Amino acid sequence: MATWQFYVGANNTTGQVDRELLITTLSEYVQGYTLIDGNGYWQGKPEPMALVIADGLNEVGARRLAQYLRGALEQDAVAYHGLPTMQFVD
Repeated sequence: MATWQFYVGANNTTGQVDRELLITTLSEYVQGYTLIDGNGYWQGKPEPMALVIADGLNEVGARRLAQYLRGALEQDAVAYHGLPTMQFVD
């Protein structure tokens, strides 16, 4: 299992990030995640975006989540990449 970052842009129809759907979907796929609101650029135009940092997915699970987010959130693309596994102090 690894830590993954996902870059989710604005919905193609509304021009906004559907946070409720994003949160619902992430909560079904992973135990914990960090959701950071931001601004990004797609094809040279600014748009709202969300950066998701999630732990506990393998590469297949991360790709499936990215594909699901792409369709559910009406995206042209969802970028993702793996990071070193997070460490937790209990």
